Amino acid sequence: LKPVKGIFTQYAEAGERGGQKWLLLELKLVADVGIVGVPSAGKSTLLNAMTDGRAQTKVGAYPFTTLAPNLGVCKDEYNSIVVADIPGLLEGAHSGIGLGIDFLRHIERCRVIVHLLSGDRPDPLYDYQSIQTELELFSPTLLNKPQIVVFNKMDMPEAQEKWPEIKAHFESQNIPIMSITAAQGRSKETRTLIQRLMEEDTKEKNRLKLEEEVERAKRGEESKTKLKTQPKRTVVKPFEIEQLDKKIYKVSSPKIEKLAQMTKWEYRDAVERFETVMRAMGVYKALKKAGVKDGDLVMIGEEEELVWSDSYDTPNVLKVTRLPYE
Repeated sequence: LKPVKGIFTQYAEAGERGGQKWLLLELKLVADVGIVGVPSAGKSTLLNAMTDGRAQTKVGAYPFTTLAPNLGVCKDEYNSIVVADIPGLLEGAHSGIGLGIDFLRHIERCRVIVHLLSGDRPDPLYDYQSIQTELELFSPTLLNKPQIVVFNKMDMPEAQEKWPEIKAHFESQNIPIMSITAAQGRSKETRTLIQRLMEEDTKEKNRLKLEEEVERAKRGEESKTKLKTQPKRTVVKPFEIEQLDKKIYKVSSPKIEKLAQMTKWEYRDAVERFETVMRAMGVYKALKKAGVKDGDLVMIGEEEELVWSDSYDTPNVLKVTRLPYE
């Protein structure tokens, strides 16, 4: 039994010519909630308390104990959220002071922000305003995220003295605030905070989902409008033939150049496929009309150089013949 010709593929395509470029990639942690505050506000302690110690973040009685963001997962009976402990921010963080930009970029991916105030600081309200300013200068959109202010270290007398004034200040501005002692671990206050954060995160997810659906519907309407008002398409020639010299012709066409680039000339079947496409597109006929003769050089784009053949056994084809210098 004689097999039918072409019963299986006997050629392969070369890959397209690739490009190259330099890329600057920035890693942004994916977290639902970000904890921000001044150094030594108790952010790592709070993360440990919220995760029942599973986060295992380093805690110390000195500034900048945390040198890189930490992640922890807070769970209740039904839900879970990922919380990021952002290292302490300083004034000028938006301009790079104290690795500020490296820390601030992680907050962009968070849906909810916990602004932790330290009760043992001289002026917690000043600290709050300083951090808010840094967030706004880095990216104004950060101030649009839901935010809960948490006043920490309520086990200290000075914090208890400041609490009534701090609470009154934020309540007068309709800013959610609560007090906590993060060092006590997963206390009642900590569980209340987790519950509030889960509620805020759910609301924010629903809001963003709704915005995305509205935007998608808007884009759909714009696409329909563009289709209705789309101007008539201009006819583009599939290829162009140019005579560069007495015995040199050039074929210009993105499709043909790509085909030549991907053709493996050492495979006979691949060459036959190339010739079939060239005939179907009318390239050979157009070359004859342009005056190409046996032995003339035909360039496909800027790189492939083939030789026209009018011999008896291969009439009117481009032979895969490289020039001597190749």
